[in-house]
Amino acid sequence: MGWTLTQLTYYGLVAFSKNIKTVDYSILQLLCKHGMTPTGICRNKQYTVNDETVEIICEGLPYFPLNNRVTFPLMVGQRMSSFYGRAIWKNSKVPHIKLPRKHHSTPPGGWNTAVLADPRIEHVSVTEAVIDGLVIDRLGGYPIGIIGTGNSTTICEIALGKKQNIYLGYDNEELSPAELKLHKETGKPDLPPGQLATERTAKLLRDFGYKETITYLTHYTLGSENPIWKVSDGSIFKDFGAWWKDKGQFFF
Repeated sequence: MGWTLTQLTYYGLVAFSKNIKTVDYSILQLLCKHGMTPTGICRNKQYTVNDETVEIICEGLPYFPLNNRVTFPLMVGQRMSSFYGRAIWKNSKVPHIKLPRKHHSTPPGGWNTAVLADPRIEHVSVTEAVIDGLVIDRLGGYPIGIIGTGNSTTICEIALGKKQNIYLGYDNEELSPAELKLHKETGKPDLPPGQLATERTAKLLRDFGYKETITYLTHYTLGSENPIWKVSDGSIFKDFGAWWKDKGQFFF
């Protein structure tokens, strides 16, 4: 049994945009081939979920949000909840994307959270992006990509996974001059976003009851130096992906 266009739109696998102007786009070609017209395709629809009727607003024409992207499933518990797509072309305006949740409130979940259910795995490494997690996997670790440092659902899962060690490997970007100025004006610590997010995640893990060791792969605690990303030639990298591109791949 197939899925209707309305169902695909509800779950975010199909989205609508006024920027789509022509039937040359792949999904439009497919739908028109099966007898639909652009006028019929972009008509608002209703979808019933658990006896509740949801209005699907179709502004513009449809497209696949994950088209031409490297795609990874996201999980909440043992259930697939969404997909994450990474652009593979240069200068993408939207390099990262999760399926739109315009019509439902299902948490997006995290990547590779199945490692939490494996009793043989004692340590997990948490990264912001899947690409960074793939580097850790290549190095022999057990990564989890939370796809956004505010993903409290997956952070809670990690805390309840009861692993002996949790390694946090968030981005190590620098504050721009404008951000530094804003931080001084607002009284925020002069720390880059990745380090602040690391501190917030560590606190969330403790709030969710995690009592074992938390290790910072890319940052030390507030107020201390941050030399973790330095290598022998003095280079400092923004994230695991950048390190792999410049250095790590040559170790294998």
